[in-house]
Amino acid sequence: EQDGEDEPARERTAAAAQRVGLIEDRLGRKDEAAAALRLACRLYARLGEEHPTKPAYRASLAACRNGLAAALAALGRKAEAE
Repeated sequence: EQDGEDEPARERTAAAAQRVGLIEDRLGRKDEAAAALRLACRLYARLGEEHPTKPAYRASLAACRNGLAAALAALGRKAEAE
């Protein structure tokens, strides 16, 4: 457990950050989208490291990274998106 939260709560937090990132992206707020998706990526990466037998965390991390790369590319930060 991290910061007193159980695994399901941390997963919900990661999923919420990912949703915020996608909403911000659709609203054209790419900087805000990138920030939210970075947070989601960090959370899913940590969950994946702590629970390597749960492939859903790696799949969610991949989706976050794709969304983050798209947001960064739209900001003209392609090198950072790679």
